[in-house]
Amino acid sequence: SKPGIRCLRARFSALSHNDVTRALARLVDPNPHESAAVDMRQELDLRFGSAFTRFNTLLLQRSGVAARLLGADADGKGNIVS
Repeated sequence: SKPGIRCLRARFSALSHNDVTRALARLVDPNPHESAAVDMRQELDLRFGSAFTRFNTLLLQRSGVAARLLGADADGKGNIVS
């Protein structure tokens, strides 16, 4: 953050006009613990998403489904030969 600039947070859980207006009227200082928790959730989401995508890719390759879906030739082991 830049020195001399105060950062405040609007806390709301819905995007209704009333909730956002109320949140903007009651700005609070950011909580570093909440910020760290958000960073951790984002990191976990990226890691689990990557692992899930890799798992599905390997599963489809081994079953030969990926080759049929992509219209590619398979080598008999479920690997796509290009």
